[in-house]
Formats: sequence, C-alpha cells, structure tokens
Amino acid sequence: MTVAFDTMDQEDEHSCFSDNTHNDIAYNFRSIANVYRGTYGSVTGPGLGALVQARDPALHQTLEDALTQTQADIAAIPAPFDRAIQGADTDAGRVAVAESIASLRDVGDLLVEAAAQMGVTLNTALE
Repeated sequence: MTVAFDTMDQEDEHSCFSDNTHNDIAYNFRSIANVYRGTYGSVTGPGLGALVQARDPALHQTLEDALTQTQADIAAIPAPFDRAIQGADTDAGRVAVAESIASLRDVGDLLVEAAAQMGVTLNTALE
C-alpha cells in the first residue's frame, strides 16, 4: 500500500490488472484479525488475543480497538484503489489510504508489543 500511495502508480498496487486491490487489502487484514480473535467464518476458538488478554487485558483491549479502527479505515478506501491513490494528499481517497496505512502500522506495533510480552521477538526491519 505504501509504495502505491507514495508513487501514485497503479502498477505498484497489489492487484493492478484485476482492480481488486481494495478487496485484497480488506481480506488480508481480515486474516490478521481472524488469527488474533480466533475466528473464521462461523468457526470460533481461542486466538492469539486470548493469550494477550490473559497476560495484559489493557493491551488486549487496545489491540481490539485498533483492529476495529483498522477495519473501518480500510472499508473507507474507495474503489478502485488505483483512483484512490491519485490526486492531492487532501483528496478523500488518499486520506482514506493514508489512514489505513497508519492504522495497519499501529496494529503491527501492538502485535510486536504483545509478542514481546510473551517472550517472542519479531524482526520488524524492512529491507
């Protein structure tokens, strides 16, 4: 998302040929939320969130809030994505993409924090 946002080039979007990037982003995020919450369709069970809640209920609630916010931010990205990344930074599409990127980063940071509390070190270096 960030590269496409920065370059404003549809060739840098996830699904540049099918114009399905907005759905790809939503479903990719849904998979993260499903693993955390222990849900998949009508199937439910313990997810990573159950471990986080047992160790740090406040962090768990912060993560739940961040997941909910991120889902809303992603849903606000207008389709097609290649049009949403065009224009001025104040245009509605670019604002929605920027907010989604920021929300996804927040969730990532919180997941790294949760992992650290469980003694797991995640490599977050981008190369």
